[in-house]
Amino acid sequence: MSVRVRFAPSPTGRLHIGSARTALFNWLFARHEKGAFVLRIEDTDRERSRKEYLDTILSDLVWLGLTWDEGPYYQSLRLSLYQEFARSLLDSGKAYYCYCSPAELTLKKEKAILEKQPVKYDGTCRMLSLKQKSAFESEGRKPVLRFLCPENVKLSVEDAVRGKVDFSSEVLDDFVIVKSDGFPVYNFACVIDDHDLKISHVLRGEEHLSNTPRQLLLYRAFDWIPPIFGHLSIILDENRKKLSKREGSTFLDEFREAGFLPEALLNFLALLGWAPKENKEKLPLEDMIQRFALNGIIKSPAIFDFKKLEWMNSQYIRELTPEQFTEAVIPFLKKAGFLPEKELKEEKNRILPFISLYQERIKKLKDFPEQARFFFLEEIDLDLSVLKKWDKPELIFLFEELLGKIRNSSFRSEDLEKAVREFADLKGIKAGDLIHPLRYFLTGQENSPGIFDVMVSLGKEKAILRIEKGVLTLKRLMNPA
Repeated sequence: MSVRVRFAPSPTGRLHIGSARTALFNWLFARHEKGAFVLRIEDTDRERSRKEYLDTILSDLVWLGLTWDEGPYYQSLRLSLYQEFARSLLDSGKAYYCYCSPAELTLKKEKAILEKQPVKYDGTCRMLSLKQKSAFESEGRKPVLRFLCPENVKLSVEDAVRGKVDFSSEVLDDFVIVKSDGFPVYNFACVIDDHDLKISHVLRGEEHLSNTPRQLLLYRAFDWIPPIFGHLSIILDENRKKLSKREGSTFLDEFREAGFLPEALLNFLALLGWAPKENKEKLPLEDMIQRFALNGIIKSPAIFDFKKLEWMNSQYIRELTPEQFTEAVIPFLKKAGFLPEKELKEEKNRILPFISLYQERIKKLKDFPEQARFFFLEEIDLDLSVLKKWDKPELIFLFEELLGKIRNSSFRSEDLEKAVREFADLKGIKAGDLIHPLRYFLTGQENSPGIFDVMVSLGKEKAILRIEKGVLTLKRLMNPA
């Protein structure tokens, strides 16, 4: 059997991280089996579908590298196909028009709840006469089309992830397949499309398991062979609660904007519910494709460990060349206003050595502008409460003497370090007693890459000016008058 899988997002919102994992598993399976990855856009919800959501979804998939072989197929452009199959069900007596108004349906639901009965449609419109239908239509009622659910039907599916799952038609009612506006509902359009596009495997989130019996009934009604289903486990947060769309980062564009590399995110997502035979955490994409198999998908919930994702991202950042790392952080520098477009070409060469100092320090690209802002500012602010730690007259005299040695230095990193350490030995103090305040004078921060590399990156003139300002600020702190 030729493997054909599909990813079918709805443009009623941004791409959720769980949906991105579903797309990845389908894509990996298609690539492993040398099959086809089909993209379908389920845009029949006219009230909530938005072009901006569609654009974001497509952009996110491209950014991840999950390119599709066919599509995108838009359900809103396939209405004639759904109408054709809806008519065939109607003509064969397997579907019927329902004229019940929303208010009437609400009353039926409330009554069932009050009587502690299952909330199911009661089949009021199953056997309407032509006269009754005509009367309803003259009132201006627009009917929906309901599927006539057969009674006492046992259904089962051999789920590729969960094994055999049994259903009964007794829990179902005559469900709607076409809305009053002529647009198909999810279950109906999904079955028609999967059959028409010759989808062999449907890998989707476990929240769709409840849709499976309705879809199986539709496959039976058309006398079609259903695809192989596989329902992926839900993703839980670190508190073992369902990953909420309202709390924390759960949409793909948020991870993108935070500075996660697509390669790292793909690797992390692949291990959320899939266990390769070799117990490896870091897997290049080609390795994932080679190793991916349905029997490796785990049916227990996956735990989203944000710290692990940050660690994995840092590992992928370290593997970039200095040039690649510079290109990766440039968009974040631009957004922070640190890199004017007109000077970009000249700036790249100037800032590359400095940016490289951070390649093994940051976990997300978005962290870089904040950590490195001192480099791009002409002047930095010094916090007096921090400076008070070095509120010692002897330190001021030491720095004034040390400044002379720095001015006369070749201003190479190793020479600067040698000068500072030899000076500390000469004065009988620890080198850290000079290096820590020196770092703060130069960066306005208590943490940074190697301070001597930072000095070289700043340049001799700017570095000396900042040290002088730091010493002067210390003097004023001790003698406010």
